Amino acid sequence: MKLTTFGGAHDEDVLHWLQDTECIFDSVQLRPSNKYIAVQSYLVGTAAKWFRFNKMNIPDWSSFKIAIAQAYQPSFNRTLSVIEQR
Repeated sequence: MKLTTFGGAHDEDVLHWLQDTECIFDSVQLRPSNKYIAVQSYLVGTAAKWFRFNKMNIPDWSSFKIAIAQAYQPSFNRTLSVIEQR
């Protein structure tokens, strides 16, 4: 499995990306502090800009996972709207 970038596009699943990222980081036995540093290199586009803007409020790996999930996980209403349009 190869670590992929995350850009925050509507068709990207942040929870799936986080799960894959965590799995890869665990397989190489990265400590949480190193995960936090490493993941920054895999944020691109809108997600990279979001992180730069919010970095001061995201001090560690655990905080990062929560913050990015909240920022990029589709809300229930938005998901329902997409489903209803199909």
